[in-house]
Amino acid sequence: MPLSAEEANILADKTNQVITDNPDVASLSIAIFTNNFMLCLLMFIPIFGVIFGMIVLFSTGVTIGALSMVQGLSPIVTLLMLMITPIFWIEFASYTLGMSESGWLFRRLTQKRWSHLKWTAIFIGLTAILLAIGAVVEAWFIIAVGV
Repeated sequence: MPLSAEEANILADKTNQVITDNPDVASLSIAIFTNNFMLCLLMFIPIFGVIFGMIVLFSTGVTIGALSMVQGLSPIVTLLMLMITPIFWIEFASYTLGMSESGWLFRRLTQKRWSHLKWTAIFIGLTAILLAIGAVVEAWFIIAVGV
């Protein structure tokens, strides 16, 4: 989605504000985890979760494009660089699991198969663990590299 330089700067500033507000690995990890986990939890909601997940993925793409634009990089190159990191794949797996479970949960609840709720709880726990690991790695990377 094309952005003006002003819009790109506003998005980049909002993203960088999180880093400025959380200058150490611990506080940045918590901020990243909280944001990602709350978004992922919403992705588990039957039907709504898939739609919400697509909006989150679109918004993430727009933000990556804005950061690329501000740094003078190609958005495609930036995306490819992100795709080689474990952070990308951890978050991708977590969001995919949430959106997939949204569909399965809807199906199982319409079939009155309430026992599937235990699997939903397990998958939420799994995404929490994955996103916690991803948040620590991402925070460490941001602080160490100075991104």
